[in-house]
Amino acid sequence: MKKERSIHITYNVQDHEHRYAIRESIIRLIDEARNQDNKPKKEINILDCGCGVGLFMRDLKKLGYRSVQGMDFDENCVEKAQKYGPCKKVSFSEIDKVYKRGEFDLVILSHVLEHMQHPTDILKKIKKITSWIVLAVPNPLRPKIQIKYSIRGKNYSNKGHYHSWDHSHFENFLSRYNDLEIVKWETDRVRIIPSRYLRKPLRILGLLDNLELKLMPNLLPFYSDSLIVLVKNEAK
Repeated sequence: MKKERSIHITYNVQDHEHRYAIRESIIRLIDEARNQDNKPKKEINILDCGCGVGLFMRDLKKLGYRSVQGMDFDENCVEKAQKYGPCKKVSFSEIDKVYKRGEFDLVILSHVLEHMQHPTDILKKIKKITSWIVLAVPNPLRPKIQIKYSIRGKNYSNKGHYHSWDHSHFENFLSRYNDLEIVKWETDRVRIIPSRYLRKPLRILGLLDNLELKLMPNLLPFYSDSLIVLVKNEAK
């Protein structure tokens, strides 16, 4: 029997600059939720929902988050992720049937929601099993995309995504239509230099990260590669 596979999955994931930046942003939001609940790292139960090959599970455990597990609908991803902790093959439509009400302190949805045909239905199920959610979605207004497609005279569209939100629409979607309290936003990388030929010398000089991870996020926080947010589910 052929294993189910997502068209968006890359099984051999490398630790590149984008992954590093989004990881750091999500960790800051997890720390924020943990501090608000006044819980030590080892006691907070985390589910990485759509965990892929499990690299973020690996990273969190290295940082002292011991109770971390994953889920994914892709069987190959589940097999690989089990190297780093418990992981189940679960359809997103069955989340609230597989996991118990209030089972987790926090659920991570990183670059998952845009792939869901009915994201509000998915969030309703997630809200049953947790009080905190960290979400990250790709930002259609990121400068790299705007510059690239403006030069070509084309409109940007990702064929693997059902949905796309800029900051204001994502905030509206979460708070107004899903009754989630926005607690804190984070940024990953504001990528203003799209050409790898220009990026390489800046990276060698040690200027690229200072520019795209520090300076530009302060100036243009909602133009980062991803929109990353911590929300509270008050109705759990």
